[in-house]
Amino acid sequence: MGENPYVQEIVIKSELAKSVREAMMLGYTFMLAAMSAGLIVGVAITVSVVSISISERKYDFVNFRALGVSNREIFGTVILELVITSISGVLIGFITGYALASFIFDWAAEFGVVFVVQITLFSIALSVLNILLGIIFAAYLSLRSLFRTSISEETVSRVIG
Repeated sequence: MGENPYVQEIVIKSELAKSVREAMMLGYTFMLAAMSAGLIVGVAITVSVVSISISERKYDFVNFRALGVSNREIFGTVILELVITSISGVLIGFITGYALASFIFDWAAEFGVVFVVQITLFSIALSVLNILLGIIFAAYLSLRSLFRTSISEETVSRVIG
């Protein structure tokens, strides 16, 4: 008595589905690791760039504080500057990335490779929010030592001249 070919086909398909699920989980794990590494590198670069920018203008901030500008106002000014720069960068990056991805996807389609990509307004908003929070965090880390410094008359006379 032979085995039913339909049963064999179902077993093979279920094994194939299991293998595909395992491969997809491996792919998702790799993507999560790559995105985490990218996030860490991105935050480190952002903190470095913001720190350099702020350290170059440290004397300006000391002057502002000597003139009576509060730490909150200095922080707000730095954040506003960074947000405007970041939004500009996000817009340029999104437009460039979308054009490049369209070109690559069209090119791949000529060879029969189809990518299914879903970009939602929520994912874009979440990405922009993540960038802005990273910049605020970087600005806070960069400005905290300046905010802890007390402004003495000696410092004011050295800075102002």
